[in-house]
Amino acid sequence: MVLVALNLLAACCVLLAFVMVPEDRWDRDALDGAGIGALLGMGVAVATAALTVLPVALRWLGRRWFAAPAALFVLAAARYAWVSQVYDPW
Repeated sequence: MVLVALNLLAACCVLLAFVMVPEDRWDRDALDGAGIGALLGMGVAVATAALTVLPVALRWLGRRWFAAPAALFVLAAARYAWVSQVYDPW
């Protein structure tokens, strides 16, 4: 149940990162929101993957439980890279 909640939290953070669309370089609030959402999404995805290791090692869960945190991490990293390359906010 905890892993499902953490995956949902990571998904919400990544969704926030994609919903915040800056109009241009001067739109600091949207840039900060997209960056923070992506960074939080990556952090929660890494924490979720770390908490998934023990149940998978003990064979309580299947290896497919790593798919959601990995996909969310890749999406968040791609969003953060895109925002930092296109808008050069910092």
